[in-house]
Amino acid sequence: MRQYGIITSVVLPEGCTSLIGGGEGELTMDYTEYVRNRITKLRLEKEISEYQMSLDLGQNQTYIQKISSGKAMPSMKQFLNICEYFDMTPMQFFDDRVKYPKQIQEALDEMSGLSDEDLTALIYLMKRLR
Repeated sequence: MRQYGIITSVVLPEGCTSLIGGGEGELTMDYTEYVRNRITKLRLEKEISEYQMSLDLGQNQTYIQKISSGKAMPSMKQFLNICEYFDMTPMQFFDDRVKYPKQIQEALDEMSGLSDEDLTALIYLMKRLR
């Protein structure tokens, strides 16, 4: 298994249970299974077939099936294309606690132009809505 360096804190993505100690303060995580499962979950939510997603990404018809079955992993370029396909950032891809990434990004974009006073009022409103 490949070492990904020292991680001081980690939130395990849903369905990813392979956290292995690599010495004091060192942890490794098998992201291969997570990436496969996450792509499958997002694809099913979008109600798109492996075949269609493969073609939409400009790949051969079995590309996503090979990823889903563990026979292949996307290159970094293709991973970024997959994130774009799902309208999310790589950070949002690895944080599956976010249920509506597109709407969250839109809200963040809108909030970036608000004054300090308006942001404070908005935060108060969000806390009240919980």
